[in-house]
Amino acid sequence: MNPFIQIHYPKAWSHIFDEIACNFAKSNYLPKASKSKFNDKDLKFFLKGIRELSEQLTTERKGPRIGKYRNYMNHPRFRSAYLLYFLPLQAAKFYSVLFENKDRLRSYVMARKKIRIVDYGAGPGSATLALFALLEHLDLINQVELELIWIDQNKKIMQDGVDILKAAFPSSKFTIQMHAIPPKSKSFKADLVLFGHILNETEGSPDRLVQWTLETLDQESIGSVHIEPASKQASQRLGHFRDLFVETGSVVSPCAHSSRCPVSMGREWCHFSIQSQAPGRWFKEVSKKLSSEKNWLKFSYVWLSNTKATEKTDGSEKSNSELAISDPIYSTQTRQYFVFTCRPEKPGKQVFDKKPLRIHRGSTLAVARDKDSKKIRRKTR
Repeated sequence: MNPFIQIHYPKAWSHIFDEIACNFAKSNYLPKASKSKFNDKDLKFFLKGIRELSEQLTTERKGPRIGKYRNYMNHPRFRSAYLLYFLPLQAAKFYSVLFENKDRLRSYVMARKKIRIVDYGAGPGSATLALFALLEHLDLINQVELELIWIDQNKKIMQDGVDILKAAFPSSKFTIQMHAIPPKSKSFKADLVLFGHILNETEGSPDRLVQWTLETLDQESIGSVHIEPASKQASQRLGHFRDLFVETGSVVSPCAHSSRCPVSMGREWCHFSIQSQAPGRWFKEVSKKLSSEKNWLKFSYVWLSNTKATEKTDGSEKSNSELAISDPIYSTQTRQYFVFTCRPEKPGKQVFDKKPLRIHRGSTLAVARDKDSKKIRRKTR
């Protein structure tokens, strides 16, 4: 099974990010802005800030940001840049993961009249906007009352997000609380916690964040969704978080087991590159001007549950599936193709006589072991 092969963005996507978010940025951050809709001239004004912020956010860092980039959301130039480009980009990543697990989300929401959602590192609510867009796509946005708790150090960018959210979904029933620091976990319980680039923006061990998440999730919650950059450093930090979490909880996706992550250290790492073009004229225009046209979304992610794994997902040798953590690679020595796979404790490998056209990074593969070898060899049709 290949993930993310049919992502259907809702019709409202372009309206949210092309019109509401762009016009909001113009009216609030462009000096002497006219009442006309966002246009090419406006984009030219904001482009310098977008390019500068892009260089900071897309460069893998060896330490914390310094100078004006330490708290970049304090600068109006960077807040507007985030709204115009990184808001739709980050929302598209969350939408992809949520859409991939839409059946789980649908059944959970339909069984409840009210759900509480925490958006940790909310910024302008990228993850929340993606969730609302999916709920609207599933005709569920007006079927449930949503209680939102946003956590971010910058109140101004959160308020921008609240204004955009209200304009995008005027008929939805939701309340929102904004916090600069996480509320004490014992003071409330959440149905879903969304984390966006939290580990990439922090240093040190994630032990306390793991404990906070486990204590915050309701006993019957849908879990926590974590999205980080696709870089090796960010992915392996996420793998470490996952390993600490599954000592008490388990993995919903993408992993085929809940044992220790075999690529949380070492040469390999787990990330996704999915072919997807998020709708939106201005998002595409900015991508072209940055020489970074986004035909692919790249990220690392994991969906975790605070309940222990069942026998089918306990990571034992009886597991009958595994996750491809690479695209097919050709070996000049054996003249065969192989794919690195995720198995408990240590990465595995599946070997193919011909290039497997339907297998990509993130595909779920059946396990078929030879009697005399730990390697896996499969013939392709």
